[in-house]
Amino acid sequence: MALMKSLGNVATWSTMRRGGVTVQLRDRYLAHGFLYRVRRGVYCAHGVDPSVRDAAAHGGALTCVSLLQAAGIWVLHPARQVHVWLGKGGRAFEHTGCRCVVHYSSGRPAPGKVDVALALIHLHHCQGDEAFICSYESAWNQGLLTAADRERIRAALPKNARWLLDFAVSTSQSGIETLPRLRLRPYGFKVASQFKAGRDEVDIIVDDCVLVEADGDENHSGPSKRHKDLRRDARTSIEGYETLRFDYRQIIYDWPTVVAAIMAAVERARARR
Repeated sequence: MALMKSLGNVATWSTMRRGGVTVQLRDRYLAHGFLYRVRRGVYCAHGVDPSVRDAAAHGGALTCVSLLQAAGIWVLHPARQVHVWLGKGGRAFEHTGCRCVVHYSSGRPAPGKVDVALALIHLHHCQGDEAFICSYESAWNQGLLTAADRERIRAALPKNARWLLDFAVSTSQSGIETLPRLRLRPYGFKVASQFKAGRDEVDIIVDDCVLVEADGDENHSGPSKRHKDLRRDARTSIEGYETLRFDYRQIIYDWPTVVAAIMAAVERARARR
C-alpha cells in the first residue's frame, strides 16, 4: 500500500495501474478491507480522512476551508460541509450523506486534496477578504507557505484583493490577532503587531499608546494564566500604556463594542500627551 500512501491514500484505478497494481492485487486488498471503492474507478485506503473520502466520492479534491481546517490552519468560519474542487467543468456525484460545497475553477483535480496555496485561493473566492487573510497569516506563521506559494496566490487573486498580501504579516498566530488589525485599517490608526513594550511582547499597539490583546479561550483560561496576564498588564501600565483585552467572542461577534473601546482609549491617551 506504499503507492496509495504516496498518492494521499486516494487514487483512480488508472493511476494505480500505472503504479504497478494488478487487478488481482487490488481485489485482494478490497477483500481484506485495506482498500475500498468510493465510486466507480476511485479507491481509498482504509483509514483515510472522511472529508477526503467524501470529496473523492463527490468527484474531486478536498479544498477551501475543509482542507485548511484539516491542516490545522486557523479558519474564521469552520467547515460544516465538505468543500470540493471539481475543476472548471467537473461532474458532481451525489453520495450517501452528501452535503458538499462545490468549487468550480480552472484546473484538473486529482482525487484527494489540494495544497494549502490552492485552498487559500479557493477560500478567498468562497468566503472573502476577512476569512482569507486570517487563514493566510495562520498558514504563513506555521511555515506552510513558501515564497513561491505566496507569489502564486498573489497572481491568482483579483487585482483589487492583492493589497491583502501586502498587509499580511507572518507573526499572527490566529485570526483573532489578524482581525483587529484588518478591521482598524479604515479608521486611520497607526497599527502594529507583535509590539515590544518593555520586556513584554503584545499582540497589537494602536497609535503608539494603546495595547490590544486578543485572548483566545484556549490560551488565557485558568487562574495561573489569568494571573500572568494581569502581571503583564501592570508592567505595561508602568511603561505608560493602557491595555485593552478582548476575547474571541467579542472580536468575532461584538466588534462595534471593541472598536468603540479602542477609540475611547486612544482619545484618552491623546488627551494626556
